[in-house]
Amino acid sequence: MPNSYKDYTGNGSTTTFSITFDYQKQSEISVTVDGVAQSGFTFPSSTQVQLSSAPAASTQVRIKRTTDLTSREVDFTSGSVLTEEDLDNSNIQVFHAVQEAVDTTSDSIALDDDDKFDAKSKIVKNVANPTSAQDAVTKDYLENTWLTTSDKAQLNSLNLTNLNTVATNIVDVNSFANTYFISGSTPSSPTAGDIWYDTSTNTVKIYNGSSFLPLGQLIGGSLKLADNEQAIFGASEDLKIYHDGNHSFILDQGTGYLYLFSDGPGVGIMSSTSETMALFTPNGAATLYYDNSAKIATTAAGIDVTGTVTDAGATHDGDVTFTGANYNAVWDKSEDRLVFADNAKVDLALGTTYRFTTMAITVISEILDKATYLFRRLTTTTCNLLMGTTP
Repeated sequence: MPNSYKDYTGNGSTTTFSITFDYQKQSEISVTVDGVAQSGFTFPSSTQVQLSSAPAASTQVRIKRTTDLTSREVDFTSGSVLTEEDLDNSNIQVFHAVQEAVDTTSDSIALDDDDKFDAKSKIVKNVANPTSAQDAVTKDYLENTWLTTSDKAQLNSLNLTNLNTVATNIVDVNSFANTYFISGSTPSSPTAGDIWYDTSTNTVKIYNGSSFLPLGQLIGGSLKLADNEQAIFGASEDLKIYHDGNHSFILDQGTGYLYLFSDGPGVGIMSSTSETMALFTPNGAATLYYDNSAKIATTAAGIDVTGTVTDAGATHDGDVTFTGANYNAVWDKSEDRLVFADNAKVDLALGTTYRFTTMAITVISEILDKATYLFRRLTTTTCNLLMGTTP
């Protein structure tokens, strides 16, 4: 509690205030309102002071004693009579001066026990503009020198709700900053789970407790993507794999081919019930299946078909062998003829079915050969051979 002054709060109506401390002369008493010295006040009594007008509401009214120290209150001389009053007045002057000095010290910014200056929650005024990095900054310097007009406009437009949300979540923000790194060199003192974007290789890496590994090496479970989310490969999104909710797609839209490589037994296309739909064997057959049964397989000579071939038309460029249960027939491309094996049969349906065996065909062939020879001989002479009923 101060010993040499008393503070009041104005209310807009009170003009008389109590003096709660001792003083020797009225000239030692001063009154300020919000730091502005007042004049014309009177003393209704030795313990009161009255202002000419009531201080406004919420203003600070200070009644203060300032002891006159320009000269000693009592000047003692040799041989003079020493009285109690003289002693008291001399000591009171010193006593009041000490009280005022103590009050001034208590109200001053002082070095606290923690080696920090304490302003006691008071405003510090009349501070010069800073010149060094660690100088204090005044409100005027901050608002009118350091901040530009544009800076202040942006600060005034801040969304306080969002700002308060960030302030509330600052612990999480700091945690994020301590976990995620962006740099071209390995972060120091990482902990397991830290994520690092290596700008030197444009690679995302995760610290596993002993070293940073590329993200792709650490996926130990399933990589799950929702419908229509795509796994995209290539700088120009050359390959996409995704599911649209109904169908699955492998979309190759790059400049080259879509290759499937296998250094093992081959490539198989299977159903979910493990039925084989197709098998592709290196240096071997490419086999297509129907209901888990092989139907078409490539061979060194061509293809091998198991079952019946049904087509809307066929062109065969080469020899064709028709295999029967016992006897075969061959279309000989080089001879342009159809050759039947011994005992193979030919049926001609001309209203009535005529069947020829290979023996009968041989006889007919010989007759035709002789007729052809005779016809050629006759046509080389002047006579003509006519066949038919009309001459």
